[in-house]
This record gives sequence, C-alpha cells and structure tokens, in this order.
Amino acid sequence: MGQLPLVVLSAGLTALRWMLWLVALGLIVLMIAQKLRNDPELRPVPEVLAIGAFVIAGYASAWASRKIVEILKFSKT
Repeated sequence: MGQLPLVVLSAGLTALRWMLWLVALGLIVLMIAQKLRNDPELRPVPEVLAIGAFVIAGYASAWASRKIVEILKFSKT
C-alpha cells in the first residue's frame, strides 16, 4: 500500500475523532437541558454510558491515527 491511502486513512480517523467527541458533547448538553427541565424521561445511566463510549471511541480513533502517522514517518526513512 502506498503512502496516499495511509494519509487519507489518518485524516479520516482524525475527523472521526472530532465527530465522536462532538456527539459526546451534544449528549452532555442534551442531558443538562433535560435535567434543567426536570424531564421525567431523563435516564442518566444510559446517557452517561453512551457519552463514555463516544469519548473512548474518539480516543481509540486518535490512537489509531497517531500509529498510522508513525508508520508513515518510519517508512520515509
């Protein structure tokens, strides 16, 4: 595999990281809004688990992107 597909993959993983973190932030804002409205539908445990899953997936995506960048740097030398 050439370097271009790895660069595109790394960029895609970086974009995915930010999207996952923005979804987690949106869920946090939604949970705060529900709490302020005293919404009876508020179920904090599943929402906190979902937020945690999105944050962990974002970190995993960032880790994978960094590993690909390391591979690219190593293959240049």
